[in-house]
Amino acid sequence: MTQQQHVLVESQLSIPRRGIIKDITAEGIILVTDQQLPDITSHCHFLRTSAASLPELSAGDEVLYLAASDDETPGCVMGLVQPYQKRRSALTEKTDHKGNLPSTTILEDEVVRIRADKGLIIECGKGSLIINEEGKLQLKGTELLSRAQGMNRIKGAGVNIN
Repeated sequence: MTQQQHVLVESQLSIPRRGIIKDITAEGIILVTDQQLPDITSHCHFLRTSAASLPELSAGDEVLYLAASDDETPGCVMGLVQPYQKRRSALTEKTDHKGNLPSTTILEDEVVRIRADKGLIIECGKGSLIINEEGKLQLKGTELLSRAQGMNRIKGAGVNIN
């Protein structure tokens, strides 16, 4: 590469560029190949702009990135390039191509809130938890175990046992 080409490449890489993720190393370094300069591969970190969960990146994804100004400092992937989608619930995002929810959903570093206007029913085998809009809760099962390291209290205007 001539000196003039090298200067041109450096000036073009000093602004955000579109690239394709080539690979992600075990150390979390994102290898990005520039779309217009395919001979250029940048080693990048991901720019985290909020406490929201990070997007899942994989080889072949189109990203906006800023190349490093030197060989010692990694560049920075600024985000995915894709059509805008309204925010969906994390559970909706976990559905398969038929819209079915998985049997296991793991959400890390998040508060999980389930909101329903009329009622909520959680069922598993012969057990269920039913909550209605008035705030009444029913817990049903073949056996019920309640454990506490401290005081285990039952409070209410009235308490019926058996």
